[in-house]
Amino acid sequence: MLKKSAICLKSVLLVVRDSLPLPCRTFLARWMRGLKPRRLPADLQHQLRQGRVRKVNLCCGPVILEDFINVDIDPRADVVIDLEKDLLPFDDHSVEILVCIFAINYFSCPRAAEIIQDVHRVLRPGGVARFASQDLRILAEKYLKRDADFYFQRLPDDRARFPGETFADKFNYFFYGFPSTQKKHCQYVYDFEALKALFNQAGFKRVEPKEYLQSAIPGIEQIDNRPEQMFFLEAVKDDVSVYADQARSLWAQGRKEEAWACILYAFNNGGHRKDIVESALGMMTDQDGYENRIALIEAYVSATGDKTSFADLWQAALRKRGQAPFLNIIKSACPLLDTETIGMRRRLDVLDQRHGQVLSDREHLDACMRWLKRMLDHSQDDGVPAIYDALKKKWYSSYPETTGYIIPSFLAYGRLTGDSFYLSAARKMGDWQVRIQLPDGGAGEPLGEYAAHPRVFNTGQVMLGWLALYKETQDEKYLQGLRKAADFLVSNLEPDGAWVKNTFQGSKVYHSRVAWVLLELYTMTGRREYQEAAEKAVNWCMSQARPNGWFASNGFRERYASTHLIAYAYVGLMKIYGLHNADLPYERIEHILTTAASRLAEIYRKKEIPLGFRDGYDGNWKGHGNFSCLTGNVQIAYFLKEWGHRTGEESLIATSDAIVADSKRRQVLNQTDDENLSGGLFGCHPVNGAYAPYQMPNWGVKFFADALLQRLLKQEELYGIG
Repeated sequence: MLKKSAICLKSVLLVVRDSLPLPCRTFLARWMRGLKPRRLPADLQHQLRQGRVRKVNLCCGPVILEDFINVDIDPRADVVIDLEKDLLPFDDHSVEILVCIFAINYFSCPRAAEIIQDVHRVLRPGGVARFASQDLRILAEKYLKRDADFYFQRLPDDRARFPGETFADKFNYFFYGFPSTQKKHCQYVYDFEALKALFNQAGFKRVEPKEYLQSAIPGIEQIDNRPEQMFFLEAVKDDVSVYADQARSLWAQGRKEEAWACILYAFNNGGHRKDIVESALGMMTDQDGYENRIALIEAYVSATGDKTSFADLWQAALRKRGQAPFLNIIKSACPLLDTETIGMRRRLDVLDQRHGQVLSDREHLDACMRWLKRMLDHSQDDGVPAIYDALKKKWYSSYPETTGYIIPSFLAYGRLTGDSFYLSAARKMGDWQVRIQLPDGGAGEPLGEYAAHPRVFNTGQVMLGWLALYKETQDEKYLQGLRKAADFLVSNLEPDGAWVKNTFQGSKVYHSRVAWVLLELYTMTGRREYQEAAEKAVNWCMSQARPNGWFASNGFRERYASTHLIAYAYVGLMKIYGLHNADLPYERIEHILTTAASRLAEIYRKKEIPLGFRDGYDGNWKGHGNFSCLTGNVQIAYFLKEWGHRTGEESLIATSDAIVADSKRRQVLNQTDDENLSGGLFGCHPVNGAYAPYQMPNWGVKFFADALLQRLLKQEELYGIG
């Protein structure tokens, strides 16, 4: 009876074990095998509890190393996990040494890539990973030479070392055989170059071949084995000290933007050291430096718990955080008390009520480009300021993302007009973005601007500018920037095609614009990894499509997406459809885009509000918000016109023309005494709506200019536009 009960209990536990916490799963695995846990020394017990271990023996099997945390599916390990299902239960930047000998070949290549990426995550800067795997080169050479001494070796008990009757049987066993005690078997055979590629994709820059027992890792003789069939690889995670030192050197040379990119990268990749923070604070020289200093110190204290090294700034951060709700109330009340602000709002409200002229496309386009040129005049670097705030009469700092996709608009306008200024300005903008690019290839930030991570989307939009510049100039520095950025994008892509890491609010369908960029670069370079990554990303986007043309996972709110983001997604997919250079479900993409275009045209014609579109739409195409996002409107106009030409649907083109005419009436021309408004387009109508209220975002004017360029130039002259 007791035996039956134990069997029943084991059956129940097997069903629920994957949902148990990791320590419980480890205990369960040992209990079911009747094993006692290894008696860990006190220091290793403490490390394990903290999730911050010094040395890891990954996929240890029966080889239990005394001063390592041994990790395996085998119940004898210190941490029992199945790497087919789980990744490492250790903190970011916490492991100093990680070894994995004769194990990575037991996983499929895609799963191996995920495991190696997680190894990169847990290693501290300067940390070392040593992997060993059976060498495809050695095995193939011995197979081709029919080396019987190797393939037909006998063990001391006279069993064949490698199973099989023939050379081919034995050779194939390295791919599909050698079952472990946990019913796993080999799935992939690497040579050094193939495994190195996975490490490079994971973010390792220093990946080197090593000889048997050649290593700085203490006790390597306990770790290495089988040199006659294995190769050994060591990868070192970038030591942030190198980037911190490089940043200080660049700063001393006056190359301040490059210095900031290096120090920002060092800090955000585990360099939470006092000296690095001090260097960063010293570089924050912009007019908004105080706010950025506060953000940096909050990140430093969060990572280290050190509240004393920068006590004044930390106290200021606490005061700011504690006062935030109160300050928001004050800010909302201030306009009621501030007569100057009241007067400014009234003047802008009156300006917004005007019904402006509809002039020629060229006249409105010229006004847009004069306004963008004026933004550059007010730039503190060679980027384009993000916004002009009409209430504060203030230009914001430069925005790398939008500067990136403004570059193709400048180049197209330069071709239209013959004005060489726009090519020159575009090159300056592109060169600035090369200078601030982070060492891992992600988009950088302006000098003194603190941001925790480079963004996948922003990086893709920066690449649009470099693509257009390289096509125009053949300058190799833009191609180098593109390749670094593309490698960053590929390394951050999840196996299912979603971009989750280094994003704003996770995976979104508007990342189709990033996939578009990768396919453009694939066309330019022929690099298959860019095409394959884009295919995965597009397939993920299409998994979010509904039959009515709407996409889930595309907004910042739970129920609906703004027209700005909706248009981003459609334009990205439309450009991908136009390239037709990948293995993708083009018929389904065409169907979704056609359905969406028809629905958008129908919504516009109903004119529920004056400019046709509300701020955003939910999954049933129900509108939200009593204002129009002008930026989204002009983006939709661009989408409808190009898709109308592709499909021959004249009603889409007519709707696009009507949206452009509405937008022309909203453009501020010469109706104001604030010259900084002339040529611009407010973020929304009415101007006090929730999208950039009383502000002119540079991207809104850029997309309006694109909708006008589309009407003035041939399709082949619009590279990177939209």
